[in-house]
Amino acid sequence: MTAQSSAQQQDRSGFFDQFRLLTRYPNFGLLWTGQVISHLGDAFYSIALIWLVQEMTGSRTMMGAISATVSATALFGLVAGALVDRWDRRLTMFFSDVLRALAILTLPVLALLGQLELWHLFVVGAVMGLLAQLFYPAKQALLPHLVSRADLTGANALSHMAFLLLTAAGYGLGGLLLSVMTAPELFTFDAVTFGVSALTIWLIRMPRAQPAEPTGEGQAEEGAASSGLWQDILEGLRYVRQDALIATVIPVSLIANFIFAPLTVLLAAWAKDVVQAGALGYGLLEGSFLIGSLVGTLSVNALTARFHRGKLVVWGVIFMGLPLVLFAFIPNIYLDSALLAVIGLMNGIVNISIITVFQQRVPDVMMGRVFGLLIGLGMLAVPLGIALGGIAADYVSLSYLFAALGVAMTLIGLSLFRQPAVAELA
Repeated sequence: MTAQSSAQQQDRSGFFDQFRLLTRYPNFGLLWTGQVISHLGDAFYSIALIWLVQEMTGSRTMMGAISATVSATALFGLVAGALVDRWDRRLTMFFSDVLRALAILTLPVLALLGQLELWHLFVVGAVMGLLAQLFYPAKQALLPHLVSRADLTGANALSHMAFLLLTAAGYGLGGLLLSVMTAPELFTFDAVTFGVSALTIWLIRMPRAQPAEPTGEGQAEEGAASSGLWQDILEGLRYVRQDALIATVIPVSLIANFIFAPLTVLLAAWAKDVVQAGALGYGLLEGSFLIGSLVGTLSVNALTARFHRGKLVVWGVIFMGLPLVLFAFIPNIYLDSALLAVIGLMNGIVNISIITVFQQRVPDVMMGRVFGLLIGLGMLAVPLGIALGGIAADYVSLSYLFAALGVAMTLIGLSLFRQPAVAELA
């Protein structure tokens, strides 16, 4: 814990100072720039894929099926993490981007030849999901090599900010472009963005000095190489089980993703049927959560320098739940938007805090496996939560459903007070 406390004390940059990290660390600046462009392309790909499935089949079942296929690749998360720990992280990201560019290019080529079929979309979707399972753990594991430990919080905040902004902008712009362009043309644009991202990753020059190893419970032995991939996976699971903090946080993240996944569907119904604000009101509710998340993401760097990190995480989880309980019984579009902004604010603070702690705590040889498990389980929880939330909304009052989700989240936060590894986190 001493090393973590020391890093936290050094991390005293203000709200806007973290943007200087882009020039202070040129390698991080390259990675961030490539990801900004790639996130925009990813949003274009996602919206074009669903739209094309709808045009080809007219089936909502097929639209859900292709989303489920992509989500199912999260089962590969722990295996992908073990591979990331065996391979060069930068090259893993580079080849993941190159292969995704080639995979996505097959769709416009097949469309041009008049041979594009539905099963092609499923295959490409699965390939894209599997390669993403390699890319994102590698990215999280690489980041501690690109910036100092004291600047990890700011770097994570900037990365998440780019994801939120460009994904939101990409969905809006992608929907607009689909009115004047075809889905295969948007796929081509996405392939180009993967190429740009691959180029920025190729230009990264890894420093020779390795980051100082974090301290933490259950720190893994870093001796002889593993006897095989299966052994690597088992070692990763043992590490997660033995580290009290990680063994607590990963299940909490899984449950939180499951609880919050249905919000998008439920908010649409709330805007239409309860507050009767229509599509404009739905956009206001979603936008309020996004703005809150952005503010929380960019504020966490300054907050962790002034407040106890463990208390920020615990109270952040609690105040992701309590406003949702209030939301359930206040059918007013403006007050509801304010409550969602608070939830988004806390969500940003908690997410960045947890990611940074993992990067500072987990031994480098375990980083891929831990993030592979964290990202994979989170991806699996989302479609399940959306599906069950949508079913529940047909039988349970929306007010009661929102209240139940809020109470569940609040109870999870309160339970963390009984977990010393979280509550005492420096």
